[in-house]
Amino acid sequence: MIRSICFLLLVCIQGFLISCDKGTDDKYGTFVDLRDNHIYKWVKIGDQVWMAENLAFLPEVSPPEGGGPNISHYYVYGYDGFNEDEAKSTENYKLLGVLYNQQAALVACPKGWHLPTDNEWRKLAEYISEVKGPFITNEYDEFIDDEMFICWESIGKYLKATDYWKNGGSGTNDFDFSALPGGMRYTDGHFYLIGDQGYWLSSTMRNNTYNVWSRSLRKDDSSFYKQAYLPDIGYSIRCIKD
Repeated sequence: MIRSICFLLLVCIQGFLISCDKGTDDKYGTFVDLRDNHIYKWVKIGDQVWMAENLAFLPEVSPPEGGGPNISHYYVYGYDGFNEDEAKSTENYKLLGVLYNQQAALVACPKGWHLPTDNEWRKLAEYISEVKGPFITNEYDEFIDDEMFICWESIGKYLKATDYWKNGGSGTNDFDFSALPGGMRYTDGHFYLIGDQGYWLSSTMRNNTYNVWSRSLRKDDSSFYKQAYLPDIGYSIRCIKD
């Protein structure tokens, strides 16, 4: 009798653990970052598995005026201080996660996940274009001088969350990527554009420059932008599974 009860308990516990780690069809699920026990949602889009929310790993926090490209910096939008517990108690941290400079971003993702390359971001856009489009892109045009105008049309509408974007700028979130307008920490030591724009890092350097490629979305259109940024700007991170 005792042995039967123990067996049933074991089965129930195993079932609970599995349900916490996977969705019912392996398209959605959660995982735990063992560094801080933070639980993240993930979603499978095409053959890629992405975090379905921004990274919130915060081993230390910098005020916005603290910066530089050669030391890791972690920012929480609107927080001006050095106390991680205070920063984590803010609504911006809970909703939007952390803003990272490139030095921090390269080592911020948990084990089994990594900072996406520019090509991995492109693959995400290509998949959405195949499913919902096709959509026009000038991303392959090497003669564009202003990288702010390198983009895919319409992709952003399907990536943006259905809430939190200002002035009716929310999306349809068809792929459950749930992109939020987390703004940035700029090189002048101030935060900008929360509610208006969201920025996400890649690990890919722009050829023959000091800059790094990133991706962004805006409240006032549906494009998915590719742009180069200075490595000491603070942007959000979406990790992708190894």
